[in-house]
Amino acid sequence: MITFRYHVVTLVAVFMAIGLGVLFGATFIDQNIVDGLEAAQARLGDRNQTLRGHIVDLERENQALQTFTGSTRDLVVRNSLRDVPIVLVTFESTPGDALDAVRETLTLAGARTVGQLDLSDRLDLRSEQNREALATVLGSTSRDPAVLSEALVAQLGTAVVGQNPEFLTRLLAAELASEPIALAADVVAPDDPPAVVMVGGGAAREINDRIAVPLARELGTRQTVTAAVENGTDIQLLKPIRDDSGLRVVTVDSIETPLGQSSLAIGLQGALGGQFGHYGRAGGATTALPILES
Repeated sequence: MITFRYHVVTLVAVFMAIGLGVLFGATFIDQNIVDGLEAAQARLGDRNQTLRGHIVDLERENQALQTFTGSTRDLVVRNSLRDVPIVLVTFESTPGDALDAVRETLTLAGARTVGQLDLSDRLDLRSEQNREALATVLGSTSRDPAVLSEALVAQLGTAVVGQNPEFLTRLLAAELASEPIALAADVVAPDDPPAVVMVGGGAAREINDRIAVPLARELGTRQTVTAAVENGTDIQLLKPIRDDSGLRVVTVDSIETPLGQSSLAIGLQGALGGQFGHYGRAGGATTALPILES
Protein backbone atom coordinates (compact mmCIF):
# COMPACT_ATOMS: atom_id res chain seq x y z
CA MET A 1 0.00 0.00 0.00
CA ILE A 2 1.37 3.43 -0.99
CA THR A 3 1.35 5.71 2.06
CA PHE A 4 1.75 9.43 2.53
CA ARG A 5 5.21 8.77 3.96
CA TYR A 6 6.15 6.95 0.76
CA HIS A 7 5.14 10.03 -1.29
CA VAL A 8 7.22 12.31 0.92
CA VAL A 9 10.31 10.13 0.64
CA THR A 10 9.89 9.90 -3.14
CA LEU A 11 9.62 13.69 -3.56
CA VAL A 12 12.68 14.26 -1.37
CA ALA A 13 14.65 11.78 -3.47
CA VAL A 14 13.62 13.52 -6.69
CA PHE A 15 14.66 16.96 -5.46
CA MET A 16 17.95 15.57 -4.16
CA ALA A 17 18.65 14.06 -7.56
CA ILE A 18 17.92 17.36 -9.28
CA GLY A 19 20.16 19.24 -6.85
CA LEU A 20 23.03 16.81 -7.30
CA GLY A 21 22.65 17.02 -11.08
CA VAL A 22 22.90 20.80 -11.01
CA LEU A 23 25.89 20.64 -8.66
CA PHE A 24 27.84 18.12 -10.76
CA GLY A 25 26.90 19.88 -13.97
CA ALA A 26 28.17 23.20 -12.68
CA THR A 27 31.36 21.57 -11.47
CA PHE A 28 32.27 20.14 -14.87
CA ILE A 29 31.20 23.06 -17.13
CA ASP A 30 34.17 24.27 -19.11
CA GLN A 31 35.48 27.62 -17.83
CA ASN A 32 35.59 28.96 -21.38
CA ILE A 33 31.82 28.47 -21.64
CA VAL A 34 31.32 30.29 -18.35
CA ASP A 35 33.53 33.16 -19.54
CA GLY A 36 31.65 33.32 -22.83
CA LEU A 37 28.29 33.49 -21.07
CA GLU A 38 29.50 36.20 -18.73
CA ALA A 39 30.83 38.24 -21.68
CA ALA A 40 27.54 37.87 -23.56
CA GLN A 41 25.63 38.96 -20.48
CA ALA A 42 27.87 42.02 -20.14
CA ARG A 43 27.30 42.93 -23.80
CA LEU A 44 23.53 42.62 -23.36
CA GLY A 45 23.70 44.82 -20.28
CA ASP A 46 25.63 47.48 -22.21
CA ARG A 47 23.17 47.31 -25.11
CA ASN A 48 20.18 47.61 -22.79
CA GLN A 49 21.76 50.65 -21.18
CA THR A 50 22.31 52.21 -24.62
CA LEU A 51 18.72 51.52 -25.63
CA ARG A 52 17.44 53.02 -22.39
CA GLY A 53 19.45 56.14 -23.20
CA HIS A 54 17.89 56.30 -26.68
CA ILE A 55 14.40 55.96 -25.17
CA VAL A 56 15.07 58.82 -22.77
CA ASP A 57 16.34 60.98 -25.66
CA LEU A 58 13.27 60.17 -27.77
CA GLU A 59 10.94 60.96 -24.87
CA ARG A 60 12.66 64.33 -24.46
CA GLU A 61 12.38 65.05 -28.19
CA ASN A 62 8.71 64.07 -28.18
CA GLN A 63 8.04 66.31 -25.18
CA ALA A 64 9.85 69.19 -26.89
CA LEU A 65 7.76 68.64 -30.04
CA GLN A 66 4.52 68.59 -28.04
CA THR A 67 5.54 71.75 -26.21
CA PHE A 68 6.42 73.47 -29.48
CA THR A 69 3.21 72.48 -31.27
CA GLY A 70 1.17 73.45 -28.21
CA SER A 71 2.71 76.91 -28.06
CA THR A 72 2.45 77.51 -31.81
CA ARG A 73 -0.94 75.87 -32.51
CA ASP A 74 -2.95 79.09 -32.32
CA LEU A 75 -0.49 80.91 -34.55
CA VAL A 76 -0.52 78.09 -37.13
CA VAL A 77 -4.28 77.48 -37.10
CA ARG A 78 -5.75 80.98 -36.75
CA ASN A 79 -7.68 82.06 -39.88
CA SER A 80 -6.12 79.30 -41.99
CA LEU A 81 -9.62 78.27 -43.17
CA ARG A 82 -11.35 81.64 -43.13
CA ASP A 83 -14.97 81.39 -44.34
CA VAL A 84 -14.51 77.81 -45.60
CA PRO A 85 -17.87 75.98 -45.15
CA ILE A 86 -17.52 72.71 -43.23
CA VAL A 87 -19.96 69.85 -42.64
CA LEU A 88 -19.21 67.50 -39.74
CA VAL A 89 -20.06 63.80 -39.98
CA THR A 90 -20.00 62.12 -36.58
CA PHE A 91 -21.22 58.92 -35.00
CA GLU A 92 -23.27 58.25 -31.90
CA SER A 93 -20.16 56.79 -30.28
CA THR A 94 -17.75 59.57 -31.33
CA PRO A 95 -15.78 60.63 -28.22
CA GLY A 96 -16.81 64.04 -26.94
CA ASP A 97 -13.22 65.26 -26.54
CA ALA A 98 -12.45 64.46 -30.19
CA LEU A 99 -15.50 66.40 -31.38
CA ASP A 100 -14.68 69.31 -29.06
CA ALA A 101 -11.12 69.42 -30.41
CA VAL A 102 -12.37 69.52 -34.01
CA ARG A 103 -14.93 72.25 -33.32
CA GLU A 104 -12.39 74.36 -31.42
CA THR A 105 -9.86 73.99 -34.23
CA LEU A 106 -12.34 74.92 -36.96
CA THR A 107 -13.54 77.94 -35.00
CA LEU A 108 -9.97 79.14 -34.47
CA ALA A 109 -9.27 78.57 -38.16
CA GLY A 110 -12.21 80.82 -39.08
CA ALA A 111 -14.17 78.07 -40.85
CA ARG A 112 -17.99 78.06 -40.98
CA THR A 113 -19.59 74.88 -39.64
CA VAL A 114 -22.73 74.77 -41.77
CA GLY A 115 -24.05 71.44 -40.52
CA GLN A 116 -23.45 68.24 -38.61
CA LEU A 117 -24.88 64.79 -39.25
CA ASP A 118 -24.60 62.31 -36.39
CA LEU A 119 -25.06 58.72 -37.61
CA SER A 120 -26.85 56.40 -35.17
CA ASP A 121 -25.61 53.10 -33.80
CA ARG A 122 -28.84 51.72 -35.31
CA LEU A 123 -26.98 51.64 -38.63
CA ASP A 124 -25.25 48.50 -37.37
CA LEU A 125 -26.83 46.15 -39.90
CA ARG A 126 -26.19 42.96 -37.97
CA SER A 127 -29.60 43.59 -36.41
CA GLU A 128 -32.66 42.47 -38.40
CA GLN A 129 -34.66 45.36 -36.94
CA ASN A 130 -32.03 47.87 -38.09
CA ARG A 131 -31.97 46.36 -41.60
CA GLU A 132 -35.75 46.64 -41.77
CA ALA A 133 -35.69 50.30 -40.73
CA LEU A 134 -33.00 51.22 -43.25
CA ALA A 135 -34.71 49.31 -46.07
CA THR A 136 -37.86 51.36 -45.42
CA VAL A 137 -35.92 54.63 -45.61
CA LEU A 138 -34.20 53.53 -48.82
CA GLY A 139 -37.38 52.08 -50.36
CA SER A 140 -35.47 48.84 -50.92
CA THR A 141 -36.90 45.33 -51.17
CA SER A 142 -33.55 43.84 -50.19
CA ARG A 143 -32.54 43.07 -46.63
CA ASP A 144 -28.97 42.15 -47.56
CA PRO A 145 -26.54 44.26 -45.43
CA ALA A 146 -24.15 44.71 -48.36
CA VAL A 147 -26.92 45.98 -50.67
CA LEU A 148 -28.38 48.26 -47.99
CA SER A 149 -25.05 49.76 -46.93
CA GLU A 150 -24.01 50.43 -50.53
CA ALA A 151 -27.29 52.24 -51.22
CA LEU A 152 -27.01 54.18 -47.95
CA VAL A 153 -23.48 55.37 -48.67
CA ALA A 154 -24.45 56.54 -52.16
CA GLN A 155 -27.31 58.60 -50.72
CA LEU A 156 -25.22 59.94 -47.83
CA GLY A 157 -22.58 61.12 -50.28
CA THR A 158 -25.01 63.75 -51.52
CA ALA A 159 -27.00 64.28 -48.31
CA VAL A 160 -24.04 65.43 -46.19
CA VAL A 161 -23.34 68.30 -48.58
CA GLY A 162 -26.99 69.34 -48.81
CA GLN A 163 -27.81 67.99 -52.27
CA ASN A 164 -30.32 65.35 -51.12
CA PRO A 165 -32.59 66.91 -48.47
CA GLU A 166 -35.45 64.46 -49.05
CA PHE A 167 -33.33 61.46 -48.12
CA LEU A 168 -31.90 63.27 -45.12
CA THR A 169 -35.44 64.03 -43.91
CA ARG A 170 -36.39 60.35 -44.11
CA LEU A 171 -33.18 59.27 -42.36
CA LEU A 172 -33.80 61.71 -39.51
CA ALA A 173 -37.47 60.73 -39.20
CA ALA A 174 -36.46 57.07 -38.82
CA GLU A 175 -34.01 58.11 -36.06
CA LEU A 176 -31.11 56.53 -37.93
CA ALA A 177 -29.30 59.87 -37.66
CA SER A 178 -29.63 63.18 -35.87
CA GLU A 179 -28.72 66.73 -36.83
CA PRO A 180 -27.07 68.55 -33.91
CA ILE A 181 -26.31 71.44 -36.27
CA ALA A 182 -28.94 71.61 -39.01
CA LEU A 183 -27.51 71.59 -42.52
CA ALA A 184 -28.07 75.05 -43.95
CA ALA A 185 -30.54 75.13 -46.81
CA ASP A 186 -27.98 76.88 -49.03
CA VAL A 187 -25.07 74.68 -47.94
CA VAL A 188 -24.21 73.84 -51.56
CA ALA A 189 -22.98 76.63 -53.77
CA PRO A 190 -21.20 75.88 -57.06
CA ASP A 191 -18.41 78.33 -56.26
CA ASP A 192 -18.24 77.50 -52.52
CA PRO A 193 -18.82 73.79 -51.90
CA PRO A 194 -18.46 72.56 -48.30
CA ALA A 195 -15.64 70.37 -47.09
CA VAL A 196 -16.49 67.36 -44.91
CA VAL A 197 -14.76 66.39 -41.67
CA MET A 198 -15.53 62.89 -40.41
CA VAL A 199 -14.85 62.42 -36.69
CA GLY A 200 -14.48 58.72 -35.89
CA GLY A 201 -13.64 56.62 -32.89
CA GLY A 202 -15.66 54.15 -30.90
CA ALA A 203 -18.05 53.03 -33.63
CA ALA A 204 -18.77 49.33 -34.03
CA ARG A 205 -16.52 47.67 -36.59
CA GLU A 206 -19.60 46.88 -38.67
CA ILE A 207 -20.41 50.61 -38.96
CA ASN A 208 -16.78 51.49 -39.72
CA ASP A 209 -16.43 48.80 -42.40
CA ARG A 210 -19.84 49.12 -44.06
CA ILE A 211 -20.56 52.84 -43.74
CA ALA A 212 -17.79 55.11 -42.43
CA VAL A 213 -14.90 53.96 -44.64
CA PRO A 214 -17.07 53.55 -47.79
CA LEU A 215 -18.51 57.05 -47.17
CA ALA A 216 -15.00 58.49 -47.08
CA ARG A 217 -14.31 56.74 -50.39
CA GLU A 218 -17.58 58.01 -51.85
CA LEU A 219 -16.81 61.60 -50.89
CA GLY A 220 -13.26 61.29 -52.23
CA THR A 221 -14.60 59.96 -55.52
CA ARG A 222 -17.04 62.87 -55.72
CA GLN A 223 -14.10 65.29 -55.38
CA THR A 224 -15.49 66.55 -52.07
CA VAL A 225 -12.65 67.82 -49.90
CA THR A 226 -12.73 65.36 -47.00
CA ALA A 227 -10.76 64.84 -43.80
CA ALA A 228 -11.14 61.92 -41.39
CA VAL A 229 -9.85 62.28 -37.84
CA GLU A 230 -9.58 60.14 -34.71
CA ASN A 231 -8.20 60.31 -31.20
CA GLY A 232 -4.92 58.63 -30.29
CA THR A 233 -3.06 56.06 -32.33
CA ASP A 234 -5.59 53.19 -32.19
CA ILE A 235 -7.10 54.12 -35.55
CA GLN A 236 -10.05 51.91 -36.48
CA LEU A 237 -11.45 54.36 -39.03
CA LEU A 238 -8.23 55.82 -40.41
CA LYS A 239 -6.24 52.63 -41.01
CA PRO A 240 -8.29 51.27 -43.95
CA ILE A 241 -8.44 54.75 -45.46
CA ARG A 242 -4.68 55.08 -45.21
CA ASP A 243 -4.23 51.64 -46.73
CA ASP A 244 -6.09 52.82 -49.86
CA SER A 245 -3.26 54.64 -51.62
CA GLY A 246 -5.43 56.15 -54.35
CA LEU A 247 -7.97 57.74 -52.01
CA ARG A 248 -7.99 61.54 -51.91
CA VAL A 249 -8.85 61.98 -48.24
CA VAL A 250 -6.83 63.76 -45.55
CA THR A 251 -6.43 61.71 -42.36
CA VAL A 252 -5.31 62.98 -38.96
CA ASP A 253 -4.74 60.88 -35.84
CA SER A 254 -4.23 62.17 -32.28
CA ILE A 255 -6.76 64.96 -32.83
CA GLU A 256 -6.88 65.52 -29.06
CA THR A 257 -3.32 66.96 -29.20
CA PRO A 258 -2.12 70.34 -30.50
CA LEU A 259 -0.17 68.42 -33.15
CA GLY A 260 -3.34 66.77 -34.44
CA GLN A 261 -5.32 70.01 -34.34
CA SER A 262 -2.66 71.89 -36.30
CA SER A 263 -2.52 69.01 -38.79
CA LEU A 264 -6.28 69.16 -39.36
CA ALA A 265 -6.26 72.87 -40.19
CA ILE A 266 -3.16 72.76 -42.38
CA GLY A 267 -4.23 69.44 -43.95
CA LEU A 268 -7.62 70.85 -44.98
CA GLN A 269 -5.89 73.95 -46.30
CA GLY A 270 -3.68 71.75 -48.44
CA ALA A 271 -6.61 69.59 -49.60
CA LEU A 272 -8.44 72.70 -50.82
CA GLY A 273 -5.44 73.19 -53.11
CA GLY A 274 -5.35 69.54 -54.19
CA GLN A 275 -2.74 68.24 -51.72
CA PHE A 276 -3.68 65.19 -49.63
CA GLY A 277 -1.79 63.25 -46.99
CA HIS A 278 -1.92 61.28 -43.75
CA TYR A 279 -0.70 63.11 -40.67
CA GLY A 280 0.09 62.23 -37.06
CA ARG A 281 1.94 59.58 -35.07
CA ALA A 282 0.04 56.37 -35.84
CA GLY A 283 0.80 53.75 -38.47
CA GLY A 284 0.38 54.90 -42.07
CA ALA A 285 1.06 58.58 -41.35
CA THR A 286 3.21 60.18 -44.04
CA THR A 287 4.43 63.04 -41.81
CA ALA A 288 3.70 64.34 -38.32
CA LEU A 289 2.59 67.71 -39.74
CA PRO A 290 1.56 68.68 -43.28
CA ILE A 291 4.13 70.52 -45.32
CA LEU A 292 2.26 72.58 -47.88
CA GLU A 293 3.69 72.66 -51.39
CA SER A 294 4.45 76.10 -52.71
